[in-house]
Amino acid sequence: MLKMIILGESNKEKGTQLELFIKSILEKEKYDVQHSLKSFDEIDVYGEIIEKGEVTFLIGECKAHKGVTDMTDWEKFLGKIFIREKINKQKIRGWFIALNGVNSNVAASYEELKKIPELEIELLDNNRLVKFVKKYFPMKSSGEVQSIVRNTIHTEISSKLLAFYENNIYWILNFSNNKYTILSSNADYIKGNELNKIKNMYCESNYYSSEMKFLNLEKSKDIKPVVKTILGDIFLNGGKISINDYNKYGQIFIKTNLNESLKFLLEENWVTKDTSYISLNQDIEKIINIYKYVLSDDLPDWIFNNCSFYVEKIDNIFVKKIEEMYNIQFDDTEREYVKSLLKWSPSAVYKSLTIPYSGPKSSNAIFINALSYSFLKDYMNGIFRKYKINDQYINYVKLGLEGKILTSNEEELKLSLNEEVLLQSNLNLEIETSDGEKVDGGPINIPIFIHHKVDAPSSIITLLNNISNNYKK
Repeated sequence: MLKMIILGESNKEKGTQLELFIKSILEKEKYDVQHSLKSFDEIDVYGEIIEKGEVTFLIGECKAHKGVTDMTDWEKFLGKIFIREKINKQKIRGWFIALNGVNSNVAASYEELKKIPELEIELLDNNRLVKFVKKYFPMKSSGEVQSIVRNTIHTEISSKLLAFYENNIYWILNFSNNKYTILSSNADYIKGNELNKIKNMYCESNYYSSEMKFLNLEKSKDIKPVVKTILGDIFLNGGKISINDYNKYGQIFIKTNLNESLKFLLEENWVTKDTSYISLNQDIEKIINIYKYVLSDDLPDWIFNNCSFYVEKIDNIFVKKIEEMYNIQFDDTEREYVKSLLKWSPSAVYKSLTIPYSGPKSSNAIFINALSYSFLKDYMNGIFRKYKINDQYINYVKLGLEGKILTSNEEELKLSLNEEVLLQSNLNLEIETSDGEKVDGGPINIPIFIHHKVDAPSSIITLLNNISNNYKK
């Protein structure tokens, strides 16, 4: 769940910032907000709005306590509402904003008051505040932010916070490796004094722990091309490069970025370094994180440069690790099928490591279909034209033209795609060389795995027809 926090250099300033936030929301809700009224000295926020020709007054109480708010503050707030209604004969609407929630007694009292129709009292919780932010502040969505981050680093986001300070919204992202970063509401980098101030205030919040370290995403983005180049040479050279070869990068890259790249690789424990070589750590956990990192944005050319070392790492251990990640279990046929998909398709590899899926074995086909879509996307985008087609890739899972997939239970897995469509998927691949010449790349089968409990999506048929139109001679 997305959490809203208010930043401030002291508890008092946090309260002031919360009031500023609520006042800005009221103004956007078309209230005439009064910022100072002598008769309302004890009221945090006061506003008026004309609805159906009648003036409604709003009293807002803002509590930015570190802990939950108790009955004392709640009863004081209710007293202010009832006094204004009785003495001034005003129609009063009340907002009680407890940033970190309320205790059970307050919650129970609120539920009872909600049963009285003429009372317009709202207890604004975190979800309501987040909805206000999404409605009134320009910002990237949570999914867009996650996508931007994934294109820079491999580490998964463990939690996201929306932070308010001085009419600005910030994304604070906590990662699974005890690091965090801060971005603007539009997921832009913030720098200098602004960044330092937001960092310092966050470090004083309840959501920060002393073990956490700041991750500079801008620097991470700057060094990523260097890191991918180093990893590429390591893969192309069978798992290691000499120190002499590494030093030659100094002729290509800025020294600071080169040093930071090697530091990053060593800190992530993706490589080891001695006096002679920089060597790849071939532990499966490290390999998976490396693949997530290098495949998250533009695909590096070395993957298509007959890099057998890259392909060899996509083995049964790799696939079984994926099964562990998603709490699923393939049978032997499915495992071979998935392994073949991954060897062929970089997009399928990335999808297999980042797909938000977890399900029982009966849902295996849903997972495998997602990888098949990625395979088709690579095919349609011409990714395979970069491959040097050889027996290593031709030795592939093939669909029987009679409309069955080769499984231990063929009768249950009849494909709902008809034979004509299957035949259309068995096309010759045309390869375009660097000088624009088109040559015959040999036959290629497009694998589609359809579980008998899952209807064949019409989009698959559309894709196959598009393939037929583009490539069939």
